Amino acid sequence: MLMQFRNMLQVSQAVGRGDDNRVEMLCNGALVRDAGDTFALGVLTNMYWRSEKYEQALPFALRILAITPNDFDALRIATQAYFNRSDYRLTYDYAKCLCASMPSVLTPSLDLTAVLRPFVWIPIVRAARARVAENMSEEESHRADWTEWAKGYVLWYESESLTAEPLPNQGHP
Repeated sequence: MLMQFRNMLQVSQAVGRGDDNRVEMLCNGALVRDAGDTFALGVLTNMYWRSEKYEQALPFALRILAITPNDFDALRIATQAYFNRSDYRLTYDYAKCLCASMPSVLTPSLDLTAVLRPFVWIPIVRAARARVAENMSEEESHRADWTEWAKGYVLWYESESLTAEPLPNQGHP
């Protein structure tokens, strides 16, 4: 447990410095110890995705989905990666899953903004609390945009494709 925490801190520091090589080394080491380490898988997925290395991000996203089938971010990445490949059938499959998954509300189990509340009289704490709230709001908006895109894609695919399976209880398009 302590080793995992230490690794998470080291990964976080490397991410903060933008040291992708160190991030890869630390995460791959964690995956050697535990192939199902969702933290390492998620960090690698997001690092590749943000670097626009979509093909490298996809296998990690798929591994996350094998462990957690409704992981919103992994579904989003798989949907976009297959869309970029022009594999519209797989895009449709993952977009349907994305529509069905509930984006997790971005509130940690211990709400950081609540913890900081007694210290908001300190300017740096007040600014940090505002940034946390703003980032959570932006992320929720981003997830809502992705859900809307996925819904639109599913509707388009079902209306255009003769091979698409209809959604349950909705008949044929």
